[in-house]
Amino acid sequence: MEPKKKNVFASAASRIPIKLLDAVIIVGILAIAVLIPFLSSRGGFTVSFDSSGGSEVETRRLRYGDEIEEPEEPVRENYVFEGWYYDSEGKRKFDFDGAYAEESLTLYAVWSPLAEDVPASAE
Repeated sequence: MEPKKKNVFASAASRIPIKLLDAVIIVGILAIAVLIPFLSSRGGFTVSFDSSGGSEVETRRLRYGDEIEEPEEPVRENYVFEGWYYDSEGKRKFDFDGAYAEESLTLYAVWSPLAEDVPASAE
């Protein structure tokens, strides 16, 4: 017959009061609940706006899933603002409707020159 093995964990666990275990679990859960928002605010994504010669537009720091809101239009003398694009050539326009932060990105302002005033011909 084999000798009976002693379970060291059973004897230690039986000496810890249940109320103390409950308190440790609750404190652990509260600590996690406080740390998650704090740690998640340190990370996230940046949405940068290159105004391509226009007035400055502030970079935004967002967390995953935050809605990307359209900033106020930049201003550039003698140009008309056409919108925000993924590229500086204006090939692919960015749509703010339903846009959510999933990665860091830079959007570029695209401009069209103002039409020069053409003098009316005398008739």
